[in-house]
Parts: sequence; structure tokens; C-alpha cells
Amino acid sequence: RVTANAPSSWDWREHTVITPVKNQADCNAYYAFSTIAYFEQDLILNEGAPTSIDLSEQFLTTCLPNGGCVGGNPKDAMDLVLKKGGIHTRPTTLTPLTVSKPKTF
Repeated sequence: RVTANAPSSWDWREHTVITPVKNQADCNAYYAFSTIAYFEQDLILNEGAPTSIDLSEQFLTTCLPNGGCVGGNPKDAMDLVLKKGGIHTRPTTLTPLTVSKPKTF
């Protein structure tokens, strides 16, 4: 639903909340990269984390039973993060996660 106050366009890059692009190389770990990007953006938007935050995709590819570089399920990845209560940053610090309701604009 669009309200009268909604801008005609919106680009998150102009609002400094986009983390740098990461390269998964030959690893088919799209599920880990998309899940990590979601949580990085959530921490930036809702917790005031810096855009330099670097959460670990390796945490998901290693810890998910059906993960690794052979593909995986983003829902399983999110469930694991929530179960563990956080995501490792590089190299080994656990970043506590506070799940917040999505914001509406």
C-alpha cells in the first residue's frame, strides 16, 4: 500500500546502510550470503551497527547440516541464527542478535 507521504523513489545506497559486496567465488552458498546480508542490514537499521559490520557466511556454511557449498535453504539459515542467538563476525566473535519487527515506511 502506498501512502501520500511515500517518496517517488528510494535508494538505500543514498542512505548509507548498504554493506560492501561480497564474493562467494565458486561456492554455491547464496543462502548464506543472502541471510547474512539480511541480518547485517537489520543490525545497521535497528541497532546502529556500522556499515563496516562483517558477519560470517562461513558460520552458516559450516554449521548447517545441509549447507556448505552445495546450496542450502535461507529459512534454515535464519532459523539457525535465531537458535544460536547471534552470528559470528570475522573471525570469531559472536554478535548478539536482537530481532526487531520490520519497519514500515
